[in-house]
Amino acid sequence: MKFLVLALAITPAFAQNLTPAWVELGPTGAIARIVIDRFGGCPQIKLDGQSTRMHTRVDSPAANFPFLICEAHIPAATKKASVELGTKSLSLALPMANPRRIVVIGDTGCRLKNTPDTPGGRVTIQNCEDPEQWPFPQVAHSAAAEKPDLVIHVGDYLYREMKCPDPAKCGSISGYEWPSWNADFFAPAAELLQAAPWIFVRGNHEDCGRAWQGFYFLLDPRDLNQLGPCSTPYSAPYVVKLGAQQFAVLDSAAANDIIAPPQQVAEYTQQFRSILAQGFHNGWVLTHRPIWGFSSQLNVTTPLNATLEAAWEKVGVKRSDVSLVVAGHIHLFELLSYETAAQLPPQLVIGNSGTQLAAPLPADLGGSKIANKIVAKGESFTSFSYVLLTREQSGWHLQMRSQTGADKADCTLELHAGTAICE
Repeated sequence: MKFLVLALAITPAFAQNLTPAWVELGPTGAIARIVIDRFGGCPQIKLDGQSTRMHTRVDSPAANFPFLICEAHIPAATKKASVELGTKSLSLALPMANPRRIVVIGDTGCRLKNTPDTPGGRVTIQNCEDPEQWPFPQVAHSAAAEKPDLVIHVGDYLYREMKCPDPAKCGSISGYEWPSWNADFFAPAAELLQAAPWIFVRGNHEDCGRAWQGFYFLLDPRDLNQLGPCSTPYSAPYVVKLGAQQFAVLDSAAANDIIAPPQQVAEYTQQFRSILAQGFHNGWVLTHRPIWGFSSQLNVTTPLNATLEAAWEKVGVKRSDVSLVVAGHIHLFELLSYETAAQLPPQLVIGNSGTQLAAPLPADLGGSKIANKIVAKGESFTSFSYVLLTREQSGWHLQMRSQTGADKADCTLELHAGTAICE
């Protein structure tokens, strides 16, 4: 009997959260999510003083994801929201119309991989314990201090794909299960997850041969029944609307960078048409692979992405439809704008928020040619960073910031004119 009393005394009274409570944005609006242990079921969510129980998104006792993922839709008019977990009240950051301060990060995980995953990628093992070599925890902390209205992650969250050959540098965690997701993303991003609502883009590291299950379970905003198993390399695009500001989320995880296979071109042609059919106008396309970008391979500057470029041309997308393309995939910073006759929106690449940096490109990419278009202004930086975009009367002020928050580049984006100029 004494043993029973002791056991009851040390049993936790409430479920414990394994992640912060966060808000993400999808085609149906804002969604609250939290990952908890399997004790007691999903918690209550309080919306403007009214409580209701969150729904179970995933209840998987299997070894790969042994917990509950809980979620709840947040009505658009909600002014205050929190997740009530026992004695803890976890406040939720709610979306705002026409966000003024937007943080963009991409390619954040600690690289444990024995083959290159991008053109020009180097085969390296990062030191996950050294903030100079894997600075994502510091990037996330500095980005949270910006007090953003919105955070955009352009994909590639999980890089711990192989067993670390030196546990002193990268521990013993690897694979596509929860321990890797927690180590590579949720633990280091905890402060930033609570700072603002997020838009999550799927990267090629979350494709059907890699960490798709964790992405579908944890980060994709859509109903799991709609997504189904990862039997196709593609998922449908969707649009997020925040007042007059629109974001189209394009799953380019499978798009071939170098050639344009006809089947893929047909798929992405349909996807671009689907976006425009939703009344998309003067919006931003968020995609993991850049539509137009450059990578360095064997000291040769190589243009990307042949598949998306071909689909764009087939649809005849106008700059009045898409005013900016935001991507990652290449592990550095690029900002490209084109000659007026090209009628293309600027391309921002931010793939340098944590994972091993790519081989550098020329700092000035002006005059380069991609998809038979001439780059009027092009900047490239090879250092760890995140981007802060601040809305101003004349357009957007872009600041590329180091992992400590130091200003590394200042650029002006006049999206109505298709220009992007860095000082």
